[in-house]
Amino acid sequence: MVQTRAAKLLVTEELAMNRWRFLDDLDEPVCILTRKMEVVFLNMACCGVVPPDWFGNRCWDAFPVENKSCALTCPAVKALAKGGDVPYFEELLQVAEAPLRLGVAVIPFGGFGRGFEEALVVLRVKDPLADRAAFQAVLELRAREIFATCKDRLPIVQTGVERPS
Repeated sequence: MVQTRAAKLLVTEELAMNRWRFLDDLDEPVCILTRKMEVVFLNMACCGVVPPDWFGNRCWDAFPVENKSCALTCPAVKALAKGGDVPYFEELLQVAEAPLRLGVAVIPFGGFGRGFEEALVVLRVKDPLADRAAFQAVLELRAREIFATCKDRLPIVQTGVERPS
């Protein structure tokens, strides 16, 4: 029997939801991206800023980012391609009320020896008056904590970041 693309997408979405459901317990917005930057999971805290049909869309199409050409310079794209340190960057979302500046921390992780297949993305609203370095340090620390939870719950073979000892 030949499955349609829509049927395959539904199966894939259901598998992703089941795999990552434990992240719904978190208060901070978290998403999971594939190597191709497709959104495959958003926890409940993250769902409010994206349209209902976000699954499988590239992050710049799912999120209302100000700059749609961000993929050319995006630290998350580079992290998924090469691994390395936890990239931190800021993104401006265009939401109905007012622009929303987010701090973003990305941790790529591998799957079954095939390289960096997915990434954990942790988002946090950034006050324009907040000290960037302090805000970044707190967000990166929290991203590592969430990543450790993922590592404990999923069979992750390799990571793209050095773990603190």
